[in-house]
Amino acid sequence: MSDLPAWTRRLGPRQLQTLVTIAHTGSLSRAATLMATTQPGLSKWLRDLEDAMGVVLFERTTRRLAPTEYGHIVLRLAAQILGDTMRMADELQARQAGRLGRLNLGVLPGLAPVLLPDAIHWLQERGLEIEVVLRESTFDMLLPQLRQHQLDLLVARFDREALNAGGQRRALFQETACIMASVDHPLQRRPAVDWTDLADQPWILPVPDSPMRRTVERAFERSGMPVPRSLLESASALTNRAMARKMGALFITSRLSASELERDGTVRRLPLTASQPSAVGVLWMVDDLAPQQQYMLEALEAAARLHAEAAVGVVAETAR
Repeated sequence: MSDLPAWTRRLGPRQLQTLVTIAHTGSLSRAATLMATTQPGLSKWLRDLEDAMGVVLFERTTRRLAPTEYGHIVLRLAAQILGDTMRMADELQARQAGRLGRLNLGVLPGLAPVLLPDAIHWLQERGLEIEVVLRESTFDMLLPQLRQHQLDLLVARFDREALNAGGQRRALFQETACIMASVDHPLQRRPAVDWTDLADQPWILPVPDSPMRRTVERAFERSGMPVPRSLLESASALTNRAMARKMGALFITSRLSASELERDGTVRRLPLTASQPSAVGVLWMVDDLAPQQQYMLEALEAAARLHAEAAVGVVAETAR
């Protein structure tokens, strides 16, 4: 470790947190208050650190501090180090309690209900005690957390953004999207529908820039129709189902999520394929997986196999 620059000794976890706090607040005075220090002391510390590093980390203006290009590099890596430090503390605490460790799992909306129960069951059958913390959100919200090592694994659709996210990945299964409507919706009585039939219907659209939103936008574009105005933009499958029942609205979801939503008999897929098959899989940003991460990856693969087998069974039953 003797070849590390001398200024790295100035950057323990508290100092890294201080830099992150300065960037978040954009103010030395507010950062000093949050970090329980004085503004003059914090200003001198930052100036000394920049002198030692030989770069300027923050541009000073009359109103706020903003990271420079060098500051963005330091802040990105600081977030990763702080995330790893928190994960180390969590793993030690979990191991002291007799568990393998703690695992922060990010999952896109609609995928958790169909994968997590079987994955957790797979772990329990093998006596693998892992404390799983689920964070369910959209890809644009979860990817930064994965990059900062606040998440261990991220289950996502492998669209262009996910494939260019960096790190490592493993595919779980091929997925298609479905259009859902209430069982008494007039379109359910048709043997087939196309996108022009859907253009004048009320819609619950996925949130902007999400893979599902792009699927809807591309489909209407190919049909020569504008994207309908939405009653609601939502990533919640349960909210979407409730809106479909109450308002007669349409919404898009994954095939696996559609199977779960149809169980109560209030909504059903329309006879329309919404997209070409695409891969769903797991992303991670470390070179070597910890034991609890490796076991969860295996559990998710087992859950995906179960759903693939169930899908084959449904197709065979329908063929009869």
